[in-house]
Amino acid sequence: MCLAVPTKIVKIEKDQIAEVVLSGVRMKVSLALLPEAKLGDYVLVHVGYAINILSEEEAKETLKLLSELEKEKADGKNIRVIYSPIDALNLAKENPEKDFVLFGVGFETTTPMIAHTIKVASKKRIKNFYVYSVHKLIPPALKVLVKDENIKINGFLCPGHVSVIIGSNPYEFIARDYK
Repeated sequence: MCLAVPTKIVKIEKDQIAEVVLSGVRMKVSLALLPEAKLGDYVLVHVGYAINILSEEEAKETLKLLSELEKEKADGKNIRVIYSPIDALNLAKENPEKDFVLFGVGFETTTPMIAHTIKVASKKRIKNFYVYSVHKLIPPALKVLVKDENIKINGFLCPGHVSVIIGSNPYEFIARDYK
């Protein structure tokens, strides 16, 4: 699962390293993908990298949602990780009296299966199945990297399975704008 967590930058160190706070815990993250981030900014952190700047309102809203989900699960609510969107759809089909929300995360490669699941739900008239999509794209991350003059890039090894889904057009800016 790919989940980015909102944190607040409380200290910026040299070499594009920042200290952030998450639930009262301080940790170090890289700003290599987000060099424009500054002290006090709220940033999404994924696998140790700040990947996006958020407004304070967006960060607090996301943290509130995560906190509420944790509380609901602790209170015995049925919140679980599934491995296929079809699994979530089957749960909805088996329990028509309950609403099911699939929290769809990932990159370009996970969106087709979720889109297919939405089509199946529509075709089967399953009315208690919802999707909350927070998918990410590879090309914007690459753009951040090539814009940074401090990073010397000789080439990219990109995920072929993503390129099969999105094609080569989204990558053309690299050859065109960053020779």
